[in-house]
Amino acid sequence: MKESIRQIENLLRLDADNLYLKLANSDGLVAFGASEGNEETGKALGRTILADHIVELRGQLCSRDEVREFIKSNEEIVSRDVILAVLDVALSALGGPPVFVVTALIIKFGLRKICEGKVPR
Repeated sequence: MKESIRQIENLLRLDADNLYLKLANSDGLVAFGASEGNEETGKALGRTILADHIVELRGQLCSRDEVREFIKSNEEIVSRDVILAVLDVALSALGGPPVFVVTALIIKFGLRKICEGKVPR
């Protein structure tokens, strides 16, 4: 688990556009229209992939005790327990290679915003 958290922490250093590109270029997803040479298409595909799953992810995320407690605390720094809760939800909802990227995008966008019904852009 320490390695998983380290990988997510490294992804959190990237801006959202680069995370969307990574999501679009994840194994098996390039075939859906993203080209590694076309950044705008890749970003758009990454946003679409996350938007297509956000309702399911939101339902699971916002019911987790760790996430609810984090939101109530008004803390800005996400604990490892919260990162693991988001990762667990992403794994159960998506599985496969992009789960670390999806976890980073959700944390970067903000759990409070996700649970308020806002959609990452």
